[in-house]
Amino acid sequence: MRRACAVVAFLVATFFISVMFAPSAFAHATLSSSDPADGDRLDSPPDQVQLTFSEPVGLSNGYLRVTDENGERVDDATPKAEGNRVAVGLRAGVTNGSFLISYRLISADSHPSAGALAFVVGDGPLTAATDAEQASISDPVVGVVFSVVRWLSYAGLVVLVGPLVIAGLGGPAAAAAPVVGRLFRIGAVVSIGAALLSVIVQGLYVSGAPLTRLLSIDVPAILGTTYGIAMLVRVTLVAFLALLVGRVFFPQPGDASDPEDAVDPVDLDERRPVAPAPALWWATGGLLIGIALTHSFSGHPIASTIPVLSVVSDVIHVLSMSVWLGGLVVLVVGLLPQRDAGLLAEVLPRFSSLAMVSIGALLISGSVQAVLEISPLAALWSTSYGLLVTFKVIGLAVIVGLGNVSRTWVRARYSGRADGPDTRQADRPPQDATGDPVQDLPGVRLVPAVSDVGAPGGLAQAERRRMGLARPSFEALRRTLLFEIGVAATVLALAAVLVATVPARSAFAAPFAASLALPDGGSVELTVEPARSGPNLMHVSVLDEAGQPLDTQEVSATAELRAEQIGPLDIPLQPTGHGHFTAPNVSLPVAGLWLLTLDIRFGEFDAASVAAEVPVS
Repeated sequence: MRRACAVVAFLVATFFISVMFAPSAFAHATLSSSDPADGDRLDSPPDQVQLTFSEPVGLSNGYLRVTDENGERVDDATPKAEGNRVAVGLRAGVTNGSFLISYRLISADSHPSAGALAFVVGDGPLTAATDAEQASISDPVVGVVFSVVRWLSYAGLVVLVGPLVIAGLGGPAAAAAPVVGRLFRIGAVVSIGAALLSVIVQGLYVSGAPLTRLLSIDVPAILGTTYGIAMLVRVTLVAFLALLVGRVFFPQPGDASDPEDAVDPVDLDERRPVAPAPALWWATGGLLIGIALTHSFSGHPIASTIPVLSVVSDVIHVLSMSVWLGGLVVLVVGLLPQRDAGLLAEVLPRFSSLAMVSIGALLISGSVQAVLEISPLAALWSTSYGLLVTFKVIGLAVIVGLGNVSRTWVRARYSGRADGPDTRQADRPPQDATGDPVQDLPGVRLVPAVSDVGAPGGLAQAERRRMGLARPSFEALRRTLLFEIGVAATVLALAAVLVATVPARSAFAAPFAASLALPDGGSVELTVEPARSGPNLMHVSVLDEAGQPLDTQEVSATAELRAEQIGPLDIPLQPTGHGHFTAPNVSLPVAGLWLLTLDIRFGEFDAASVAAEVPVS
């Protein structure tokens, strides 16, 4: 077992360290430049098409295609990706015409980056790239399945960690409960199944293919990516945890090495399990950290601007969630229905304190991630990512309130009784929370300790017997915990959707607005929304010195990105009011500092020209 642990730890550490200290990247790669550029008019066909992105990209289950005006492919079908560049050659014999470049690539955070550009060879018309851009969007059904599988992976981790938490708090007596061990094994199966299924769904997600093309996914190509490797590592760690560690914590009939030690299922409650050694607890903690790291390396944290800080905070976030929610699930499903008053008296106070610490760590680590992913502050309410985070925070606030209700219930009944036995009262009869004797309460099961009578940190048998739970109080606690779990499941669903959502710092773009002075007085008010690569809305208002609209015959505009030698591109403006003109679909295909030039004609011999530099993100 030691050798196996050493080998697994070495392999996992090598992978994690190599990824952790990789160069910083920005989630969701964006197109920086292209050759030919969008809208270019060439005299002869190029030998190849090359795209340059803001970060390294891959072609795993993606594509880079060039098609003519009839939709026929004219590329050689052998695209190659090197770093942040990807290129594909054109076939021999390509003639003049209009061509579309469509691409779908995988970025550093395992999410697709897709788009389309157009260029012309000769004097023909330019074909709009709108249809190709629409075709590059992910299938909505696959997007839903992707979020569901991600939710299952979180749920599996929760059910995997919860039994370990309760076993640590309640000792062998808690671990011996059949439901606790059964939940642990269910969590292991769900975690492994979700990881394997996510590899296939990832292939559909990054390629934009529908579910009907499930069998056409190149699974080996996905396994060669950071995402695929993270899934394989997760399967290995969970299997290792379940097969080796789980047998010690949650023994089943037939697990004993000596046949005489084996027990029948009906006698399982009477078995006296041995508490795991401290070294095994440390090993379990290391495996759980490794499993949490696979969640970070398959999502936004690894592509953050500060990957080390983002990954560390994400690991704390995931584990805190698993400890708190997993413990709740085991309490509600495994321990409360058994009504073992003594065991609950030992576990509930300890878990109450641990839950508060976990929620505190959850809030702090979540705040760190929000600062890293949401910038500027306006992105909190103006992007899908920011709104999802807002709803998640509201859910956590509700959970904190419910948790405080549960904690108050526990403190009122078990205050000061979790640290050890009170032998001075051992000769007194069992009492309930009001101090009255407890005798044959309906639904109460007063069970003595299995193996921890007199153990350090445990409760004496007499003390455990006197801590009975009356049915009304028990039902109230159970209802509160069930509601808490329901809200937490919703928060987990929001977290699963966040994984597939463009981070706010990448999605946010502040509108550009400027007031440009006219040579003979007056001004031109220019706005470009959202000032982001792709389609934009442009407003132009021509005003006199008093701020009133001026009589204007015509306004024409051009856009030029000199750094990438793109343009000038003509922008058709339509009059929509007195002195007001708009362009509803201005294509600014590449991020950078664009020069917008406005030519304003007031009459036959009266004209003016103004220009502005527009930063496009």
